[in-house]
Amino acid sequence: MVYNGLVPGTGSAPPWVSVVLHAIFPALVVVDFATAPDRPELPWTRLWWVLPYPLLWVAVVLLRGATDGWVPYGFLLPERGLTSLVLHVFGILVLLLAAATGVWSLSRARWAPRRPS
Repeated sequence: MVYNGLVPGTGSAPPWVSVVLHAIFPALVVVDFATAPDRPELPWTRLWWVLPYPLLWVAVVLLRGATDGWVPYGFLLPERGLTSLVLHVFGILVLLLAAATGVWSLSRARWAPRRPS
């Protein structure tokens, strides 16, 4: 969803793969989380936990791109310039935090009474 929000349709895979991977699967995960009757309330102090994996992923992708020239998305190509790269990565992190904030808020929503412990 984050990818689709920032740079839809720029992948190297067939378009349907991008739709399934970047829109359908994330939407199903949100629906699953929202309808789970016993989901915990996520503590706001742990919102930052969503950042280490994507940051590590970007570091590995950029390292690989520097060594063999392959990157999974065109906006990560070094030839597009450092400014473009930094702005795209920053935009992705901002959208990721916005999506995480939505999930954290959703963890507090109740549509059915909680089961007794």
